[in-house]
Amino acid sequence: MADTKIQIAEVGYYPDHPQGPYRLIQENLDEMIESFTQDVVIDFDHATEYAFLNPGTAKAAGWIKSVSSEDGKLWANVEWNPSGASAIDEREYRYLSPVIDFDQMDWETGYLTGCNLRSVALTNTPAMEGMKPLFNSATLGVYAGVSAQTILNSRGATANAGQSSPSTKTPAKRTQNSMSNERAGFWNRFTKTAKLNTAVADDVDVLAETQHLVSRAETAEAKLAEAHATMATLEAEKAEMAAKIATFEAAQEAATQAAATAQATEIDTILNSAVTDGRIVDASKPDWKSRFEADFEGAKTLLNSIPARGKLPATRVNAPQGRMANSKPSKYVQYAKGE
Repeated sequence: MADTKIQIAEVGYYPDHPQGPYRLIQENLDEMIESFTQDVVIDFDHATEYAFLNPGTAKAAGWIKSVSSEDGKLWANVEWNPSGASAIDEREYRYLSPVIDFDQMDWETGYLTGCNLRSVALTNTPAMEGMKPLFNSATLGVYAGVSAQTILNSRGATANAGQSSPSTKTPAKRTQNSMSNERAGFWNRFTKTAKLNTAVADDVDVLAETQHLVSRAETAEAKLAEAHATMATLEAEKAEMAAKIATFEAAQEAATQAAATAQATEIDTILNSAVTDGRIVDASKPDWKSRFEADFEGAKTLLNSIPARGKLPATRVNAPQGRMANSKPSKYVQYAKGE
C-alpha cells in the first residue's frame, strides 16, 4: 500500500480539551519529531489508550512511519491498513486526533524528553478543534499527497468521484462515547504516572524525611530563641532585684547608722543630765556609757533609781574624824562615784 502524507497536529491554543486547555507551540512539534523512533499506531477512537479495559479491541488502522514539520503543522507519512483505508473511503471516520505526552519520561534514563507522539486515532469527534476532514475531494491532495483512486486501487477498490463532499465544519460538541474514550485514555496515562511515582518513591520518602527534620530543626530553633528571650527577661529581673536589694541594704545600713548616732546622742544627753543632777560624777561617764551600750533600758532604769543630789565634787569629800570616819559610804555614793 502506498504511503500517504497527512496533517496530525497544528500550532495553536485549544481551550476545550476534556482534560483542560493547552497550547501547542513549534517547540512541541520539534520535540515530537526528535522523539519519534519507531512506528506510531493509528487506531480507531483511541482504542490503544484504553486497551487494558477491552483487550483485543485496539486494532491498527495504519502506521505512522515518519513525521515532519512545515508552517506550524505536524505531518505524518502513513501506511494505511485496509481497514483504515476502507473506513476513510466509506466516510465512517473523517478526522484524526493525536495523543500527545507533554512530559514524556525516558524510563531507561529517568529524564523528561518533552513532547512525545504516543498514538493517533481515527475519530469523528477530535479533541483538537479545527482539524480538516481526512477524505474530502477538495482537499485530499493537500492531506494525502495522492489521489483517492491511488489509495483505493492499492486495496482493489474504486472511488465514487461523483459523491458529494460532506461538510468540513467541526462538531461543536463531543459525543458521550468520545468523552468516555478520552477519560479512558486519561486513566491509562494515570497508571503510567503511578509507575513513575513508584519509581521515585524512595526519593519522595527521603525528601519527606528531610522536610520533617527541617521542620523539627526550625521548631527547635524557635524554642531555643524563646528560651533565650526568657533567659534575658530573667536576667533583667535578676539585675532589677539585685539593684533593689542593694538599695534596701544601703537604706538599712544608713538607718542603722542613724539609730546608732541617735542612741549615742541620747546616752550622752542622759549621762550629762545625771552628772548635773548629782547622780553620777563626770569621771564615771565612760563606765555608764558602756553599760548603756550593752543594755540601754537596764542602764537607764538603774540610773533613774539613783536620787538626784546636786552636782557632786569631782573627788571624794573627806569625812570628819570619829565614828563617821570609819563608816562605809552608801551604795548610792558608790554608784555615783563609779565604785
